Amino acid sequence: MNYPAVWFRPKFEIDNWDPVVRNQQARYVAEKVSGYRYVHFSIDPTNRVVLRTRWWPRFASSWDVAKDEVNRPAPPGICEVYYSIPLRCPGFLTVNYLCCGERTSYSTLLRAVKLTEFIASQNQLHAIVCQAISGRLSERLLNRWGYVRHAAKVGSNHFIHRLG
Repeated sequence: MNYPAVWFRPKFEIDNWDPVVRNQQARYVAEKVSGYRYVHFSIDPTNRVVLRTRWWPRFASSWDVAKDEVNRPAPPGICEVYYSIPLRCPGFLTVNYLCCGERTSYSTLLRAVKLTEFIASQNQLHAIVCQAISGRLSERLLNRWGYVRHAAKVGSNHFIHRLG
């Protein structure tokens, strides 16, 4: 059965993505994904990145974080990031949900953060905004990555990383 193109959500793959070497394939995929509001990507220890567009956002709550401590939603060694570009804030990228599987290394997590920054810079966005609910994401770690506290009226765990 042939479905119309509107129902098709593309999937893009990058082999050997390196945050230092900005290759043409990564630029091409970042340009293709830039037209979508909701995107999910996963990165594994071999630097293979799979980007999928989504119809709706994936949000996290305190319940999701507590549940993820018991049952990991991501496969072992893989880091998954769900982000969106909201219509109300056109110059911002919001990281809605980030989850890591068991035995996911710090370098894989760091590459996921660098890929998020790369996508935001390719889309010429002003900043990346996130809400760090998990106790594993300390303020010291987020400061090391360039994130600072933001929106104190909303809560104490909102962070922003300004680009450029």
